[in-house]
Amino acid sequence: TMKEAMALTHGMRWKGKACEATAMGYCQQVVDFYGAGYPIAKVDAPSFMRLREFFRQKGNSNATINYKGCCMSSMLKCSELMGHIKGSPRLPDQLPVAPPKDRVITPREQEAFVAYFQAIMEPEAADLFTFLIDVGCRFSEAERMQSGEIDIERRSVYFPKTKNGKPRTVPLTGQALSAVEGRVSPVKKYRVFSYSYRQYKHLFAKAKGALGLEYEKQLSIHTLRHTCASRLAAKGVSLPAIQAWGGWNSLGAIQKYLHLDITGLEMARRALESECSTSGGGQSAMAGLGNHLAEEAQ
Repeated sequence: TMKEAMALTHGMRWKGKACEATAMGYCQQVVDFYGAGYPIAKVDAPSFMRLREFFRQKGNSNATINYKGCCMSSMLKCSELMGHIKGSPRLPDQLPVAPPKDRVITPREQEAFVAYFQAIMEPEAADLFTFLIDVGCRFSEAERMQSGEIDIERRSVYFPKTKNGKPRTVPLTGQALSAVEGRVSPVKKYRVFSYSYRQYKHLFAKAKGALGLEYEKQLSIHTLRHTCASRLAAKGVSLPAIQAWGGWNSLGAIQKYLHLDITGLEMARRALESECSTSGGGQSAMAGLGNHLAEEAQ
């Protein structure tokens, strides 16, 4: 049944991963659409199209519908792999998704957000905002962060549980260190930041409204992570280093920052200019020949 397929896929793919809660939430919505007792062997392309239209009518974006479709596909593949169904049906291609527009937090906006959080007596929100920008971690990583994972002396933070399953250590800037220094105890182990995603999203939305940014849909909590990567690229940090810093699974995931890192292109420009300067005499001779031929033609 759909319910059994969801439980099977949870154990095989999502259990213990950072995406577990999100994947299971979407998966539950898919199961609710078909019905918990519906045989997964009866899922086919037409019923899948009805599923997508159902979520479209509810106002889901194409990206969200695609995510739920991936959950359905995972359940089918796991059920097939374990021999519960003979084969997986061919499902329609994913819906088109417009590439997200580049949006970063400017230094002036950063100051305004921090000042607003301080003004409404939410200093923890201000510290978390600064931490997310300077460390570039996912919100879920900051949310789970324990006091024992921050090394004040070495100025670093250790993330043992990440989205791609690979733990990493990230150096702390002076601002990031100040944001957590007063929240760390060498004795007790506890969460450094107390906000859930839902709570912080509410505060973030309030700040956007107060700063006149409420209609900027591209401006979200995840923009802080994008801002960190963009600033690193703008300073000439290589893409592999940015990948290691933020914990992206592949270089392909950060290709959008390539246009900001033009260090290699600057070297190419200097090489071309050097070539042009060494061949300047030849260019002048060719220009003279061109003028002579033009006069003869007249």
